[in-house]
Amino acid sequence: NSPFTIHPADGLSPLLSTRYLSGENFLTWRCSILLALSIKNKAGFIDGSIPEPLLTDPTYFAWRRCNDLIIS
Repeated sequence: NSPFTIHPADGLSPLLSTRYLSGENFLTWRCSILLALSIKNKAGFIDGSIPEPLLTDPTYFAWRRCNDLIIS
């Protein structure tokens, strides 16, 4: 499974966690978000293990589309 694959269930604004971030729950919120991203094979966009390719790389636009989905 390529991390660049976007499944229709990923949607434009997927609900990754029902926990709202507050100053008191950062660690549990972070764990929930990373777990949800890992399940979707997208955690590498957050932890840096899927780095941004060069603009000339054929995978650049697929990477950018996935990255935009993650940060939206």
